[in-house]
Amino acid sequence: MGHRTMRIALSAAIAVTGIITVGAGSPASAATWSIVDLNTAGVDATRLAQEIAGQGVTITSATFTGDLRQGGLFSGPGVVDAIGVSDGVVMSSGLVSDVVGPNDDSGKGEDFDRVGDAGLNALVAPRTTYDAAVLEMTFVPTSPDLQINYVFASEEYQEFVDTQFNDVFAFWVNGVAPANNCATVADPGGRVPVTINTINHLRNTQIYVDNPDPGTFDTQFDGFTLPLTCFATVTPNVPNTLRLAIADTSDGILDAAVFLESSGVTSTPKTRYSPLTPERVLDTRGGAKIPAGGTINVPLAGRFGVPADAVSVALNVTATQAEDNGFLTVFPNGQPLPVASNVNYTTGADVPNLVVAPLGVDGSINIFSEDATHVIVDIFGWFGINAANGFVPAAIPDRAFDSRTGGVKVGAGQVVTFPVVGHGGVPAGTPSVALNLTIDQPDAAGFASVFASGAPVPLTSNVNFAAGQTRPNVVFAPVGADGQVSVFVSTGAHVIADVFGWYSTASDAELFKPVKPKRVWDSRQHAIIPAGGELTLKVTDIVGVPSTATAVVLNVTVTAPAGSGFLTVHAANVARPETSNVNYVSSQTVPNVVITGVSVDGRIKIWTFADAHIIVDVAGWFG
Repeated sequence: MGHRTMRIALSAAIAVTGIITVGAGSPASAATWSIVDLNTAGVDATRLAQEIAGQGVTITSATFTGDLRQGGLFSGPGVVDAIGVSDGVVMSSGLVSDVVGPNDDSGKGEDFDRVGDAGLNALVAPRTTYDAAVLEMTFVPTSPDLQINYVFASEEYQEFVDTQFNDVFAFWVNGVAPANNCATVADPGGRVPVTINTINHLRNTQIYVDNPDPGTFDTQFDGFTLPLTCFATVTPNVPNTLRLAIADTSDGILDAAVFLESSGVTSTPKTRYSPLTPERVLDTRGGAKIPAGGTINVPLAGRFGVPADAVSVALNVTATQAEDNGFLTVFPNGQPLPVASNVNYTTGADVPNLVVAPLGVDGSINIFSEDATHVIVDIFGWFGINAANGFVPAAIPDRAFDSRTGGVKVGAGQVVTFPVVGHGGVPAGTPSVALNLTIDQPDAAGFASVFASGAPVPLTSNVNFAAGQTRPNVVFAPVGADGQVSVFVSTGAHVIADVFGWYSTASDAELFKPVKPKRVWDSRQHAIIPAGGELTLKVTDIVGVPSTATAVVLNVTVTAPAGSGFLTVHAANVARPETSNVNYVSSQTVPNVVITGVSVDGRIKIWTFADAHIIVDVAGWFG
């Protein structure tokens, strides 16, 4: 086996350039790592496989090959800030105990003098691999789609990028041919295996996080990827095989690791949407608030018109009478609390937001609140394999109505009705449209409700606002037989409605797949976005969104804006439309759901009128 005796001299000779990262953990955050390797009683290959098995995946058998110190479980407070995932399984070409930060050793590694893996050798030919760790399992999926969430890290970064020391790993599904490896990344020449030579500070830079000694992030590795997802097609309801392997390349000195997210191997179907008559499913104002740091469970499947086989639901979630600034996070029951938010609220304010929430295996959701607040939840649709409608994103979002153009507000207790057919490409006969509804300059605190023209005003709300406040929210609005939508306002206010898509029974309409919410950008960790500035983000090939996605569902939050203004979000390959997604005033924190198309290379742009910090979480995708 060849050894790198000249490692220190080579490292010193190569300049290290700074990388701006997207979606990395919090810089300088200290993690409290807990690492339990396979030498521990009760921790074996089956335990590792069960740890990563998520919704729709049942493990039937598992084996591990390698030194028992090369595989184990990880968890601990702050770990998500260090590596991008909070807990799960870690496999390494060295000691799993060596993943723990801080990064105080530029050459950390363990050479076991063990052989590599023939399948990995084929991916890095003509090189040879060493110190392989391999987890193999047989599993039964419930759908044809398999997803695996992971982070790849290496001590080879950056000094040995584009050299023969090309540490590698693979996830093979139903066979060990190179074509069966789903751990790949989009590249100009096609999809290529994930290695230090294919994701680094020079190549695929937007999904790479640099961490050179002494290290900004609390892990020993000199670099790692954003949370990535591999996608594969499997045969449902019968045994399939998965083989996960990682190894050093050309020698066994500096190590690499792969972090597999807990419950991150899933098999859930793409879904369609069916609207419901809006109905209130939770209102804590009749009792106690959700306490600070508390969670409330809301059963939904089998109730309120939601069938038992529903995969996710469309909700309007409102925080009201909060005792301090904070946020709500909505997530499936049985899953850990994600590092993402759905509603960001301020003391005493009424703050609504649309939430497309995946259901837990028991058909319920959890709502976590950072501070004590009342919560109101209205339901207006569900997603599932037996639902009726796919989604068609508007090629260019279009403004359907703006009362400001006539200078007259919609009066208190009044209804305004306007056409949506023909706007943004919406065809006649469309059952429902996706609107960004904004209430501007309201005379008093109140609410707005959206419904099909000709239908009665529902006993639910879509936008809750304070006097003088500009408040946006996304609405999946039913369309009347005349192709129009109605909006009721409880007090005098301007009403603005932008169309950015519609639901259709057409066979080519896009299907929806929810993902575990993940943060992909937080400018508070970098720099404020300047007035008139534009942020470009890659949102595919990461955090559960495949490169084939045509649109994404985001939760976009503005905080600490320097003045009044708005954000516009759009696919990176089209001109900025004359519409808005998030409207804000100075110093206000405002969240809103955004459904936007993506460019062919998986990018979006976000433009801001005023200086502002921008936070982006991914909640799902269409494709």
